[in-house]
Amino acid sequence: MVSYAYLKNGGISSKVVFYNFSEVGKNYKNRLVGAFEDMYEGDLVPRVRFMDEEHACAFSDSGVSFFSLKNITSPELVVHVPVEEEMSSVCYSDRYIAYTVPNASGLYDYTLFVYKNDGTLAFSREIDFQYRYMDIDGDNLILYNENSCRVYNMSGVEKFDGTFDFTVSHIRSGRFPGTLIVTGPETMKEIRMR
Repeated sequence: MVSYAYLKNGGISSKVVFYNFSEVGKNYKNRLVGAFEDMYEGDLVPRVRFMDEEHACAFSDSGVSFFSLKNITSPELVVHVPVEEEMSSVCYSDRYIAYTVPNASGLYDYTLFVYKNDGTLAFSREIDFQYRYMDIDGDNLILYNENSCRVYNMSGVEKFDGTFDFTVSHIRSGRFPGTLIVTGPETMKEIRMR
């Protein structure tokens, strides 16, 4: 899966192309098994990602595209989710993608959207938290900065909201369900969520 950017009519456009380098792919010219171009006219597609063997996604200026790879010789666009605002952050795992956009109402900092790998919406919610990092680890969406953290499950329920008395470098799901491992330059703690 490759994203190409090119000039068209004096502006930038993109296309997302799928190649197959297995034995099956050698039956196709240049091993090209799928290309999607019209929907990205005037857009840049800076990031593409295989989520697992049957799902892929592409992030563009105008939204997120979800692809099915069940038929390895004919990738299929499942859904293109339009995004009007500029995405502030994106993250993904093998089962989910998430992105934030500035909140339109101004009452909150961001609006968070989480989608399953088949393109169905898992949840969306407004958040009032100034995060620096956003990660998906298992069934946890983790937003954190140098001294605080918020964690949501994949139903949008807040599982943790707290601050730390040390500088945070990284946060991951813990060894046991309902726990987090919080690391800093000289500290590592495992904490229990609600």
